[in-house]
Amino acid sequence: MQKNSEHIYRSLFEDDYLVRTLNSSITSQADIALTELVANAWDAGATKVSVFIPDEYGDLLVIEDNGNGLTAEEFQERWMTLGYNKLLRQGKQVLFPDNKKRSPRIAYGRNGIGRHSLLCFNDEYHVITSKNGKELSLTVSTKVQGQAISVTNQNISPSSKHGTRLEVQVDRNLPNVDKIREIISSRFLHDPEFIIEVNKKQLSLDQLDGLLDTTELKTSDGYSITANFIDSKKSSRKSIYQGIAFWESGRLIGIPSWGLGTIFYLDGRTALAKRYTIVIQSNELAELVKEDWSGFKNTKETENLYQTVSEYVNIMFEQTAKANLEETKAIVKQELAAKLKDASPLASMR
Repeated sequence: MQKNSEHIYRSLFEDDYLVRTLNSSITSQADIALTELVANAWDAGATKVSVFIPDEYGDLLVIEDNGNGLTAEEFQERWMTLGYNKLLRQGKQVLFPDNKKRSPRIAYGRNGIGRHSLLCFNDEYHVITSKNGKELSLTVSTKVQGQAISVTNQNISPSSKHGTRLEVQVDRNLPNVDKIREIISSRFLHDPEFIIEVNKKQLSLDQLDGLLDTTELKTSDGYSITANFIDSKKSSRKSIYQGIAFWESGRLIGIPSWGLGTIFYLDGRTALAKRYTIVIQSNELAELVKEDWSGFKNTKETENLYQTVSEYVNIMFEQTAKANLEETKAIVKQELAAKLKDASPLASMR
């Protein structure tokens, strides 16, 4: 590769380059954007992330965590590098502040697009991040002509804290607080070492209540998954989602449904579909997941995953049908016995 201190040509960018080239859901859907920012706090080793959503356009939306934070050098490398390969540079395992020992945590991020989610609300935003005794305060903008992204203001001061605070003035896509609470609650499984607050109200994250069966499975490609069969009638809390739900490292993939690929098992409007849920958990499926977590990539490994889950679903529904038949028989028998007890001697002899 030729080394030259002077460039003949340099890359030029239209003002809205980054917004146009990022996944459209991240820059247009508030729930997707905020889910990504919460996931970033998870990856940063935070035990708590607080989201504040304003009531009106023009006010500040704030996301703050107590994770590792960033040094100026790390910000330059990780935040300002387009297409930053997070998996290659930082690995799968999450590191915690001050090297504290906690339960192992698998990082969600891979390509670094989640950090740009604030562009859903404005073309510029503020980052205040603390690490190693210093606080770095910056204004990040996509408004500078010829630049995809740039820092227009920076200040460094002493700090005894660690973590990151993001601030953005909401010019578009103002989120609905109640909707965001409901959606984020249903996109992360409960973890006692990760607390999420929205407008100072702690969220009750999904838990596997009403569990009827848990089975360890392995796909033909060697991916280990845990299949859970849940009866919502026995659950202490109703999820907004029903169907077959895939969770990678405690984060929901896509929107659950009673379909796997092109195969649909149940009409979601039926009583059976509304009562039962299949939850598939794994820590090994990240490479099969789309960048925005909206679903799985179309690969042979995904087809084999669906096949493994399909076999489990069929088995569970067969067992459920038999159990329901026996339960119905028992109810009919019990009701018949009660009727015969109350009947006259003549009627009982017929």
